[in-house]
Amino acid sequence: MALESRVDGEGEPQIETELRALIRQMSAENLLWGAPRIHGELLKLGFSVAQSSVAKYMVKRTRASKSGMAGPFCENHAPDIAAHGFVRSADHWL
Repeated sequence: MALESRVDGEGEPQIETELRALIRQMSAENLLWGAPRIHGELLKLGFSVAQSSVAKYMVKRTRASKSGMAGPFCENHAPDIAAHGFVRSADHWL
């Protein structure tokens, strides 16, 4: 799967374009998967690649995009969320 080493002869051999695209696709479609999970899935599929290479080619996400996942959750579950617990009552203290 690996291409020939770079011209300067230093570093690890580059991985194929198709594998880089697969890593990006897997990381974009599975937001909760990190490099270890994607690396494991690639190993199961028969790809020989280092976990550090997987991390290098994953789609970069900011912290804001991870915390932004609450928005779609609330939109999808708003009808089922009960608005309770906001009224204090003396009955709770008995």
